[in-house]
Amino acid sequence: MILHTVNSQAIHAIGYDPERLILEIVFTGGGIYRYAHVPPQVARAFLGAPSKGKYFQDHIRGSYAMHRLTKLRRRPSRRGRSGGPAETNPFTGARTG
Repeated sequence: MILHTVNSQAIHAIGYDPERLILEIVFTGGGIYRYAHVPPQVARAFLGAPSKGKYFQDHIRGSYAMHRLTKLRRRPSRRGRSGGPAETNPFTGARTG
């Protein structure tokens, strides 16, 4: 499943598996949730919605079976070799800078 980062205050990334009808949401607070039996048109509308948080509240939350996978923990940033700040990818923990 490919996760797409989105512009939202509440949601960091959205992924969808059309073969298994699973929607995965990574919230900005670190929670990762999977929703089962989500139709493709709902996933498409969610990705295209101007307000991801509102669409989630109105159309997804409470409407589909949900399973919490984990909660991401952000590692403290370390300084890169060049002396500048290094960022950490929240999915892999790899340094990016």
